[in-house]
Amino acid sequence: MEQVIINLVMNSIQAMEDKAKRHLTIRTSSEVLDTIESNQGARTKEHLRTGDKLVTISITDTGGGIPKESLANIWDPFFTSKPTGVGTGLGLSVTRKIIELHHGHIAVENTDDGAVATIKIKAGKSEA
Repeated sequence: MEQVIINLVMNSIQAMEDKAKRHLTIRTSSEVLDTIESNQGARTKEHLRTGDKLVTISITDTGGGIPKESLANIWDPFFTSKPTGVGTGLGLSVTRKIIELHHGHIAVENTDDGAVATIKIKAGKSEA
């Protein structure tokens, strides 16, 4: 998980070129999952299910967001929108794999002035 946070924070820092407007926010919370998107292939008890207690980590930056034409490819190994010599294009691919190995979920989306990565990892079963 340390590598996940490092990768996401480094991406955010590199995206925020305007030093005067740099703002990076990391939030954590816990919640009980009340709904989840259908995942036809998730048949094991380790995958996220309704009623699971989750830890949520969100990392938000003011880097201008991810170009719409790049969003579909951000998880692909060696894909990068950065200039040559700045990263390998493996950070988000590795990040997603680590989250999957922890049976969690990660989503990245654009905000009004940047992007947010949201990670959800199972913390234990709810006492509902």
